[in-house]
Formats: sequence, C-alpha cells, structure tokens
Amino acid sequence: MAAAAATAVKLLLVEDDADASEAITRVLRKSGFEVEWCSSAGAALVELETGPKPAAAIIDLGLPDATGDLVLWRIRRDYARDVPVAVISGRPDLLARPELQREVPDAVFPKPLDLKAVVAWLKSVT
Repeated sequence: MAAAAATAVKLLLVEDDADASEAITRVLRKSGFEVEWCSSAGAALVELETGPKPAAAIIDLGLPDATGDLVLWRIRRDYARDVPVAVISGRPDLLARPELQREVPDAVFPKPLDLKAVVAWLKSVT
C-alpha cells in the first residue's frame, strides 16, 4: 500500500466549499490521485511556492480572497506553464467570464461537477 501512495499523482484542488472539497477529494483519491486542498487563492499560492509542483490543478473561480483566475494566471506566469489547469464554477456563464480571457484554462467544468468527466480529464493529462 505504501508503494501505491508513493507513486500517486499530486493534484492541487482550490475550492472554498469544504463539503464540495471533501466529496471531490474522496473521488480523486479513490481514483489514485494525491490531493492537496486549499480553500483560498492565498493558500494555493503559498502551496505553489513551497510545495512540490502539482501534476494538475482544479481551481474554483469563486474564492473568498480572489478569483480563481488569479491562481491560474500565477501558475502559468510564475510556477509552471506545463501544469494542466481546469476551472470549476457554479455560474452558468462560465465560458463568457472576462477574467478567463487573461489566461485560458485547459478545461472547464460547470458545477455540479461531473466527477467522472473530471477524473477522465485528469487521467488524460497526467
């Protein structure tokens, strides 16, 4: 079992809703991923600066301290342009949001999340 944990692919999940994060994390871990959860943009930026580089990131756009596109932009500008990033949001106009024009995500998933689609995307990019 320890060998499986050592080879798990690390993901960054940035979601301020603890219940949603718990549900997403549970599914991702069952799918073989290691999940680092951050509940704010600030916490995500600290994790990116101090932790190991994630293989991919899932970022909610509605965060308490900033919009998720800031985290996306900082990943691409300061950390690693090659990290695949998906954004998630409960807003129906997700694709038309002007903040996504600054940096386009690799994938977009509306809430409520189709976690099978999220896992399939993650497996295809990691």
